[in-house]
Amino acid sequence: MYGRRMLFWFEIKKYIMMLPVILAETALAGALLFGIGFCASKAVYGEKAVGEIRVGIVTCEDDSLTEMLIRFIASMDSIKDTVSFVRLSGEEAGKEVSGGGLSAAVLVPEGIVDSVNSGENTPATILLAGGYSKAETEVFRQFADAGARLLTVAQAGIYAADALCIEEGHPEKIPQAEDYLNRKYLDYAMGRSGFFKEVEVSAAPGVSMAEYYGISLLLAFLSFAGISFGKCMRIQAGEREKMLGARGIGAGERYLADAAAFGAVSAFLGTVIGVLAFTLLSGGLLSFRVKWLWMWLLWFSVGVFLRFMLQITGNHAGGISLCFGILIVLMLGAGIFIPASFLPLWAEKAGKILPYKCWMEMLAAILQGNFGKKAAAGLLAMILLFTMAGVFAAVVREGKWRPAQMRDKAYPTAAGGLRPGRPSVILWKQYLVKFRLWIVIALLASFFTGISGGFGGKPSAGQEYRGIEVGICASDEKGRELVSALSEEKGIFRFEGCEDEEEMLRRIKNGSLECGYFFPEGFYEKLADGKLKRQAVLYRSPGSSVHKISGEIVFAHLFTLLSEDVLEGYLRESGFREESAKRRLYELNDKYMGDGSTFHFLYERADGMGGEKPETLNTVRGIIAVMVFLTGLLGFGNVLDKNGVWSAMPGRTGKRMKAEGILIAAAGSVLLGGVCLWLTGNAGEAGRELAGLLVYFIALTVFLMVLRLIIGNSQMLYGLLPVLILGCCLFCPVFIKAERYLPQLAWVSRVFPADWYLRLF
Repeated sequence: MYGRRMLFWFEIKKYIMMLPVILAETALAGALLFGIGFCASKAVYGEKAVGEIRVGIVTCEDDSLTEMLIRFIASMDSIKDTVSFVRLSGEEAGKEVSGGGLSAAVLVPEGIVDSVNSGENTPATILLAGGYSKAETEVFRQFADAGARLLTVAQAGIYAADALCIEEGHPEKIPQAEDYLNRKYLDYAMGRSGFFKEVEVSAAPGVSMAEYYGISLLLAFLSFAGISFGKCMRIQAGEREKMLGARGIGAGERYLADAAAFGAVSAFLGTVIGVLAFTLLSGGLLSFRVKWLWMWLLWFSVGVFLRFMLQITGNHAGGISLCFGILIVLMLGAGIFIPASFLPLWAEKAGKILPYKCWMEMLAAILQGNFGKKAAAGLLAMILLFTMAGVFAAVVREGKWRPAQMRDKAYPTAAGGLRPGRPSVILWKQYLVKFRLWIVIALLASFFTGISGGFGGKPSAGQEYRGIEVGICASDEKGRELVSALSEEKGIFRFEGCEDEEEMLRRIKNGSLECGYFFPEGFYEKLADGKLKRQAVLYRSPGSSVHKISGEIVFAHLFTLLSEDVLEGYLRESGFREESAKRRLYELNDKYMGDGSTFHFLYERADGMGGEKPETLNTVRGIIAVMVFLTGLLGFGNVLDKNGVWSAMPGRTGKRMKAEGILIAAAGSVLLGGVCLWLTGNAGEAGRELAGLLVYFIALTVFLMVLRLIIGNSQMLYGLLPVLILGCCLFCPVFIKAERYLPQLAWVSRVFPADWYLRLF
C-alpha cells in the first residue's frame, strides 16, 4: 500500500511541476478560444438580417393631416426600432436614394389624407434603390405593401357595402354601414400590435450567449491543456513500470494512480480558473457562490476522461493528434464551438449523449445554484465508467492478454522499418505507412459526404439568394389557409409553411429562419370574437431585427381573411339576410380589391446603385483546407522525430532527407485534400483547382520551413498543435470571415497557408 501511495504522490508532483509550462503553452489557445467565442457569438446572433432602414419623406408644407399621419406611422412599434424617417426635399431625396444614403424615399402628395377619405385615393410615390437589390429597400417595399393592403381591404369592404345599399334601394343605410365597418376594421387594425405573443428563441436555452460561450470555451480550453500533459504520461511500459510490476503493482494499479493524480490536478486547475473566470465575468468577488465549488467534481471527471482518451490513442505524435481530433468532434457534436442546433439533426441528437454535453449542462447548473444529488451521482457514474475503461485499456496495452509474439513485435525503426532505397521513395513509403489511418478516414468521410449531398453552409457563388425566410405553422384549417396565402407572397420575405412547430423552432435557433409564427387551433374564432390579445405566437432569435415588420405582412393577410367575417357581421346588423345579398357583397368586395380604385403606392426606381451580394463561404472546402494544414503539421512532426537519425547520416544525406521530408509532408497533405475535394463534389474547374492546390503547396512548404527554424522538437510542435489548428479555423474564411468584425485580423490570417488557398475561391 505504501508503494501505491507514494506512486500517487509522485504522479501528482510530476503534473504540478508541469503546470507553468502547460499553462504557458495553453495561453495562446485560450486567447484563440476567446476570439472564437467572440466571432461565433457575432456570427450566431450578432448580425441583423438588415441594417437600419433610412427612408426619406418628402411632403408639401402646411399639410397638418399628413404631418399627423407621418408621426403616427413613425411611432408604430413594428417600425420604430428598424425604420428611421428623414425629412428632405424632392431633389435631395432623389440624390440620397441614388447614392445609397437612403433605402427609399416616400413622395407624399398634397392632401393625401383628404383624398383617401373622399375615395379619390391619390397615390404616394415611393422611390426605391436601383434594381430593388438592397435588402433594406426590399424590406421597406414589402412593409409599404402590407400597410397599403390593410387600407385596401378596409376600403374595398366599405365601397362594397355602399354599393350594395344603392343596388338594394337603401341609400339611407350607407352612413350606418360606414360607421359599422370603420369601427370594426379600425378595432382589428389598432389591436394588431398585441395579437402576437413574442417569445425569444435562443440556441443556448437557459443561459445568455456570453454565459454559454464562457462555459463551452472553458471546457475546450482545459481539455486542450489536458492534452498538453499527454507528452509526460507513461502510456506504455518502460523500465520503471517493470520495476513496479516486480513489486506487485500491476498495470491497472499504475493506471489508477496516474489517473487519480491527473484528475486531482485537473480538478484543482479547473476549479481555480473556473471560479476566478466566472467571478470576474459576474461583476466582482461579491458574486461568488459557494456552490460553484462543486466544479471540482466536474473537472475531476474531465481529467479522468482525458487520461482514458490518451491511454487509448497513445501519447506519440499520431496519438495526441488523433486524441485532439476526437475531442474536436466530441465538442462540435456537443455544441462547444457552434450551438448544437446549427448542426445536422442527427448530429444534434447524437451530441445529447456525449460527455461534453453533460458537462456543459452540469456546469450551467452549478453556476445557477441548481446542482443537486442527481447531477453529482451522474458525475460519479461517469468517473467510474471512464476509470474502469482506462484500467482495461492499460491492462490490454501491457500485453498480458496478447500472444507472446505480438508482445515482442517491434515498432518500425527510426528510418521507418523499410528496406533501403532511394531517399524520396523511402520517405513517401514512410509517410503513407505512418498516416494510412488518417488517409483512409479522410477519404471515407469525403466519400460519404459527397454521396449524401454535403452539409451545406452559406450560399456559394452563383446560388440564388432566397431572401429573409420566415416560418409559419398552423394547427387548424383557417391557419393552413393563411399559410397558403403567405407562401405566395412576393418580396424579400419568403414565408415557408412548417408542419412541425419543434422543427420550426430549431430552424429559428440555427438562423435558417429569421423568425416564425405559430397559430394554435381556434385562434381565428377567438380573434373574430374580439379577443385580440396574444392569440398567436411570434418566435424570434435574439439577433432578429425585422420580425415585427414581417408581422405586419402576416397580419395584412390575416386581415383579408377577417374581412369576410366583418362583412358577414355587417349583413346581420343591416338586415340583408338573403344568400343572394351575401354573394353580391362578396363579388363587389372582390371587384374593389382588384380594380385599383383603392389606395395604393406607385413605385419608381433610382439608378446608380448596385446590390450587395451575399457573403460566399464554402464550408466544406474550408474544413478540407484545415485538414490539409493539420496533416501537413503531422508530417512535419514526423520529420522532427527523425532529426536524430538524419543528423547522424554522412555528408549531405541528412539535410536532403530533412528537406525532402518537409516537401513530402506538404505534397502528401495537399494531394489528399485535392482528392477529398473531388470526392465531396466541391471541386470546380480543373485548371483553377490545380492552380489553387499549387498555391497551397507552396504556402504550406514555406510555412513548415519557417516553423522548422522556430521549433526544434516534435513535443513543442504537438503542444502548439491546438493553437495552430484553432487559429486556422478562426482567422481563415472557414466558417466566418473574422475580419468583418475586426478588420486587422485580415493580416493575421495571412500567416496561415490555408488562407492563401481559400481566398482564391
